[in-house]
Amino acid sequence: MHAGWGAPYSSLDYGRQEVLVFTVSEDGKTVASPTVNPQIGVTKPPVAAEEPLHAELKSFLHAVQDRTAPVVPLEDGRRALVLALEIVSAIREHGKSANLPALSKA
Repeated sequence: MHAGWGAPYSSLDYGRQEVLVFTVSEDGKTVASPTVNPQIGVTKPPVAAEEPLHAELKSFLHAVQDRTAPVVPLEDGRRALVLALEIVSAIREHGKSANLPALSKA
């Protein structure tokens, strides 16, 4: 971080697989890569794009082949699955209450 700059704000877009880092100048000076407001700079660090399911399967196979601990522990994966199923159930219930047949079959 440069002198006179506030703490950066990072925006992560998992769908687009991109990161934007916004920095605000505390001393009122124009930053190197200004946006509409010259006191706010934005940078886009490079990101190695990879389809999430492919990365997950590759990680799992690596753990099985090398007999190493998986990146995501079993309990974390189970909690994520339970949450995903709860979300799907809530979508179905909302679809029924809003009389949206396509959502109630989600």
